[in-house]
Amino acid sequence: MDKIEIGEYVRTKTGHIGKIIGRHGGYGLHYELDVKKELQNNMINGIVREDNILKHNKNIIDLIEVGDFVNGYTVITINHKEQYITTLLVNNFGEKAIKVLQDNEIKTILTKEWYNQNCYRLEEQ
Repeated sequence: MDKIEIGEYVRTKTGHIGKIIGRHGGYGLHYELDVKKELQNNMINGIVREDNILKHNKNIIDLIEVGDFVNGYTVITINHKEQYITTLLVNNFGEKAIKVLQDNEIKTILTKEWYNQNCYRLEEQ
């Protein structure tokens, strides 16, 4: 893996996305993320080991994957070259709408891993 820099964004194997705000040595390299306080318990106070980082980049759009949720919409395509994503919105009536978001319009990201881990599922009968 390329050297991870402070200030870059990372995506972990467990689906966390955060910005690197510190680096720690010890038994292997560890990084401190600026994750929300309620997530810190799952990450031991926002510390993640280097081997748990899937990818890193200065542009957060490069960490988004198809199936993630951005600004509440499901990501269906990503154009890394032009720095935009295409999302799909399905309203309560089943109507679908396509929305294109530029990288500077990204406000929230819910990774598909986080969604699947924390989703309450009703058993089929």
